[in-house]
Amino acid sequence: MDLRKYLRDIEKKIITDKLAELNYVVTAVARDLEITRTALWMKIARLNIEMPEPKYKAIQAEDRDPIFRISGLNNIKHNAALEALRNNNWNRTWAARELGLSLRTMRKYVAHLRSMGVEIPDNPHINK
Repeated sequence: MDLRKYLRDIEKKIITDKLAELNYVVTAVARDLEITRTALWMKIARLNIEMPEPKYKAIQAEDRDPIFRISGLNNIKHNAALEALRNNNWNRTWAARELGLSLRTMRKYVAHLRSMGVEIPDNPHINK
């Protein structure tokens, strides 16, 4: 038997067993094998390891409430801006002061939230 094929078979068995043991959670398997997720995905592809179909359908961004499309730190910032706007009767100047932001930054947050589909009323204090 060729040594490379033998080592490839052993590597495939180790990865397959570890995937099954950890319910095919790639992050946990990579951590346990002390390799990166990218390296693990490359090995899975190279070794032709079959991955099961996901049990649950991933929620697509368009299926979510628009505010939840903003992720991570931006989510926290935009949620804080939205809450300050609500607390200050949608007045951007007051909301910006409450958060210690410039009015320009608050306007950018409002524009971004609107682009994500969040309904933000016009400032009721501006005479049009």
